[in-house]
Amino acid sequence: MMLDKDMSSPGGLALLVALRSSAAPHVPAILVHSRALDAAERKECEQAGVTRTILKPLRRSALYEALRECFGEAKETQVAEAVAPVEEGRAGLRILLAEDNVVNQRLTSRLLEKMGHTVTIASNGQIALRLLAEEDFDLVAMDMQMPIMDGLEATEKIRASEKKTGRHLAIVAMTANAFEEDRQRCRQAGMDGYIAKPVSSKSIEMEIARVMAAQEKTEKLEVPRRG
Repeated sequence: MMLDKDMSSPGGLALLVALRSSAAPHVPAILVHSRALDAAERKECEQAGVTRTILKPLRRSALYEALRECFGEAKETQVAEAVAPVEEGRAGLRILLAEDNVVNQRLTSRLLEKMGHTVTIASNGQIALRLLAEEDFDLVAMDMQMPIMDGLEATEKIRASEKKTGRHLAIVAMTANAFEEDRQRCRQAGMDGYIAKPVSSKSIEMEIARVMAAQEKTEKLEVPRRG
C-alpha cells in the first residue's frame, strides 16, 4: 500500500490504522508526506506499522528503495546475486565501527569479523576522527546518534578534510530510524550507504559490497583523468 499522509480527513495514517484492523493487517505500507515528521508523528507511524516513509517530491531512487524494502527477501536475493561477482576474491576490509552502544559494538563487530574484516571500535564521532588521523581504514560504519559528536557531524568533518587530500573514504550509516528524511540527512552529510538497525549479517554484507563496488568503479573512472 502507498498512502498519502496529507489526504483530507481523516488522513493517510488513520486510513492505514483502519486497514490494519480489517483487511490488510500484514501488507507493507509506504507513507508519503510533504514535510519532515515530528517525534509524535513518527511514533504514530511505528504504531500503524508503516514500512517506509517518503518525502515529497518523490525521487525515483527513493521510491525504488522503498519498494525494494517492502518486497523484503525476494528483492534482497536479487540484489545479493547482483553484487556477488564483485565480492569474489575481495580481501577483508579495515573497518572503523563508530558506535556508542556496547551491545551493538559486540554484535556488529562479530558480524564483520566473521566476514573476514578487521574491526576497530570508536565510541563516538570525536574518537573516530582521531583514529582516522592515526590509521588507514577502507570503510567507516557510522552510527548516527552518538554522544559528544554524532555520526552526521563526524561525516561532515571527514568530507571537509577530504577536500584537501582528494581521497574519498567509504562511510555507511547505521541507524534505527528508517524514515526517508533520515536517509536524506545521511546523503547530505556525505554518507555513501545506509543500514537500518537492528543490523543483520545479510543487510550489512550487501550494503558494504554495494558501496565498495561503487567506490571501485568511481576510482577506475578517475584514473585516466589523473594521468
